[in-house]
Amino acid sequence: MVNSTTWHAITSQAPPSKPPTAKEYKRAGYPRFDYCDAELKALEGSKTLATVKGVKEKGEGIRTAPLPENQSVSISNIVNLRASLKTNQVREGDPM
Repeated sequence: MVNSTTWHAITSQAPPSKPPTAKEYKRAGYPRFDYCDAELKALEGSKTLATVKGVKEKGEGIRTAPLPENQSVSISNIVNLRASLKTNQVREGDPM
């Protein structure tokens, strides 16, 4: 993820005017990346970020439907980044 200034510096092109919807992302055949380990315990949530509202909550607060064009889609092109790794194994370097 880069901001518009960095995008222009990297590509020499103007950044897209809006991000692709989930449907457009799927239609383009872009993969979704899965990097999870079901055996790992989730980290405790941040107290600092606990009060941050998501896009949906902010939209509900002003009675609008945020991102109405971004409907859910089922994804079949999933790349599992941990498929060949053992628990606590990393692809490069040593685990901490």
